[in-house]
Amino acid sequence: MVRYILDTDHVSLYLGLQQPTYDRVRQEFADCGVSIISVQEVLNGWVGQLGRISNENYQIAAYKKLHAASRFFQKLPILNYETSASQVYQQLISDHPKLAKRKLKNDVRIAAMVYDRP
Repeated sequence: MVRYILDTDHVSLYLGLQQPTYDRVRQEFADCGVSIISVQEVLNGWVGQLGRISNENYQIAAYKKLHAASRFFQKLPILNYETSASQVYQQLISDHPKLAKRKLKNDVRIAAMVYDRP
């Protein structure tokens, strides 16, 4: 059962072996999941980064990190963004217009997913 949904910052800190986030996620790993939105954000970051890099040694290191991220996501339940979460998202944006800022939209979507969970 998923008790904790990791956001993109948690995933990045975990993959970067940053304590204490790494230790806490390892401790609670069986109860963790991740949103499809965080998967998209992490993969978008890698695609953009790898597309700009011409140094072969750096690409090898970057692909190694991308591989680690892929394996990490295979071990966790990935929660999908469903119609009901979209409806919650729309209501949140309607009720709180300041949440409509572009930089907050994915965070609000993740919040809507959490709110929508049974």
